[in-house]
Amino acid sequence: MLKYIFQNILFKYSSFVFILSFFLFSFLFFYSTKLQIDASASSLLLEDDKNLVFSRLMAKRFDDKNILILTYSPKDDLLSSNSLRDIKIISKKLQALELSKEVYSIVNAPLFESPILGFSDLLKGFNTINDNPNIDKALVKKELLNSPLYKNNLVSNDFKTTAILIHIKNDKKFLELLEKKKNINKINIKKVLEIEKDFLEHKKIRREQISKNIKSIREIIKQHNHNASIFLGGIDMISHDVIEFIRSDLVIYGFFLFIILSIVLFIIFKKIAWVVLPLAICILSIIATAGLLALFSWEITVISSNFIAMEFIVTLSIVLHLIVRYNELVQKYPSSSQERVVLHTILSKTNPSFFAIITTIAGFSSLIFSNIEPVINLGYMMSVGILISLIVSFIIFPLVLLRLKKIEYETKRKKTFDIVAYASKLVL
Repeated sequence: MLKYIFQNILFKYSSFVFILSFFLFSFLFFYSTKLQIDASASSLLLEDDKNLVFSRLMAKRFDDKNILILTYSPKDDLLSSNSLRDIKIISKKLQALELSKEVYSIVNAPLFESPILGFSDLLKGFNTINDNPNIDKALVKKELLNSPLYKNNLVSNDFKTTAILIHIKNDKKFLELLEKKKNINKINIKKVLEIEKDFLEHKKIRREQISKNIKSIREIIKQHNHNASIFLGGIDMISHDVIEFIRSDLVIYGFFLFIILSIVLFIIFKKIAWVVLPLAICILSIIATAGLLALFSWEITVISSNFIAMEFIVTLSIVLHLIVRYNELVQKYPSSSQERVVLHTILSKTNPSFFAIITTIAGFSSLIFSNIEPVINLGYMMSVGILISLIVSFIIFPLVLLRLKKIEYETKRKKTFDIVAYASKLVL
């Protein structure tokens, strides 16, 4: 059956299959660029997790404020005219941002003891540095350092650092879609898919808004870094930076992995073809997997992003088995045609590769029962990815070799001491 498929379809119509593969990989490459990374807290928990359910209930019941914090340590005194003016300017710029709801700092913090206000005075309003430029700064400093509201919250103990709080607008649409998703009748598949699509689309838009917001805040920080030492913190910042770290790591790790493997493959096989072909198949497998994940709106998390490195290694192992077998057959049957050698290479490695991949898939599939959301995702992604690696390897490898001349095997001179041979004898 397999011989018939390879000989009468893949080999006979190799040009057509090659062109079809080119368009398919181009299509998947386009979608792979749309693969999303989700670094939110909810991506680490199952939807029915008790803590997550309770957290969302409290967020719905009460005003759950999402806050970003700027720590501001000026070169001058904290209450100097220059420092207060700089904080006012920064606060004004932060308030103008799209996601900013309110901005709090020492310039607009209510002061109840500078001077001490009675109940009748409180009814009229309270003092702030912003409203009263001539306010007694000695009293302000004393209140900020001793008030239970501000001590170690708005200012540090040494009075050299203050916090600027940015209240982010609540994501009401997210909670609405979450409620719809929770209450929808699961039998209505069409409606479920519509809600899921809207939910994922909104998450994507929200991520882009948060990313733009963080970049804008950091641009503001850069403009005022000459006056003070300023740092940004908060959940949105962590989420944004984790995504950037993952992207950066994938590029850097992928680049160096590619370089190191290229060198190793050339040292082992001493043939450019055996360097380019396995690496190309590995890249195509990853593109195909990433494209399928993006096509079905499957987001990768901090943990499941490792599927790229792991799939690369598994794919490489499959291709190396094929290369070694091809070289063995070329050496054993030097007069055989390229087509015959390639066919027997594929047929002789189909069963062992299939069972090796099936057992690997079984191992990764066991992660589905871990009850840890990102680990479950990794199990699914690796199971799909490894299966794709097997299919891609057994299609691209013969298609490429059929267009090349037979790669002659170079017999190595026998060494006086062969560590591999010595190790095998020792084991026996």
